[in-house]
Amino acid sequence: MKEILSNNEIIDLLLQILELDNDNQLALELGVARQQIRQFRNSEQKRLPQIIITRLLQNK
Repeated sequence: MKEILSNNEIIDLLLQILELDNDNQLALELGVARQQIRQFRNSEQKRLPQIIITRLLQNK
């Protein structure tokens, strides 16, 4: 199985894909509070959502 991306890596990759400069812009793009992006980044868990997101991003 391929390595599962961390939440930090997921956010960084999304910033690249969406051509955004920072978490504030990503929060606006996704329609969420900046705090939610920060909480996601700070979470260390690698569970089913991270596995799904990793697979989707790696198959892009």
